[in-house]
Amino acid sequence: MKYGLILWMAISSPLFACEQENEANALVVKTATVEMSQDLSRQQAYLEKALTLCPHHLFALNNLGFVYEKKGQWQKALSYYKTAQKISPKSVEPWLGMGDVYQKMGQLPQALEAYLNACQQDKEVKEKILALLEGDRYRNIEDKQVLNKQSLLILFDKSHQQAILTKVKQCHLKVRARMELTASFRNFHFASGSAILQKTNTQLDEIAGFLTMTGQNIEISGHTDKQPFRGKSQNESIQLNRQLSLQRAEALKQALVQKGVATSQIKTAGFGSDRLLDTGVGAKADKKNRRVEIKVY
Repeated sequence: MKYGLILWMAISSPLFACEQENEANALVVKTATVEMSQDLSRQQAYLEKALTLCPHHLFALNNLGFVYEKKGQWQKALSYYKTAQKISPKSVEPWLGMGDVYQKMGQLPQALEAYLNACQQDKEVKEKILALLEGDRYRNIEDKQVLNKQSLLILFDKSHQQAILTKVKQCHLKVRARMELTASFRNFHFASGSAILQKTNTQLDEIAGFLTMTGQNIEISGHTDKQPFRGKSQNESIQLNRQLSLQRAEALKQALVQKGVATSQIKTAGFGSDRLLDTGVGAKADKKNRRVEIKVY
């Protein structure tokens, strides 16, 4: 719990020392009282006042980030956590706060990076990291989730991926992390048996902006479930699924080209149901297998 830091307020710290430190401390401690624990607006007011007295007050910054996190104001929360982290880079709480906010925003690559900066000091953080690494969850973009350019950079940049591998080792986590500049997207929607995008997708805007910015080359590969086509044999259905998956990859390529990405930056492939992630039967397995993979090469 992020408010645990308040218990240490009696100890003066040079990190946020100022002439009105005692007053600021008293205001921060007051936000932890039982009668105020559920009143976010009052907490916010006291913490903001503490910061007018001591602009670099670590606990006021971190706890104000927590208040905005509880309010669902993600960007505000991040700004206070980031300021707290700059003041005290080795503190766990700002990194934990940033990781939690990124996770709530659906920016799992950024959440992973934030958590890894605090994993050596906190067991709770290690559990969060393992959950993101299990099954490469942070590389899987689900329906209604949109990765921003920074998250895409973490997935598709060698230096970021190498840093993740290094930090995983430093955290002594019993998990196998891998260097692979790839991600699976399930947030592109096509009608059944169709290669026409159902609606404009903001994920395409983020990917186009990322590719324009970095100039990287990618391969878009389409993947389908193993459902047969009506009235077709198994072998015919396999071939039709391969054809459909390639058409969907081509549709995404053309959409990216229309947004300014160079044609030469994009290759396409279609694997149909040849590379199933879940060989089970049913809607859950089918949903997992229907995806578009993007790989930097």
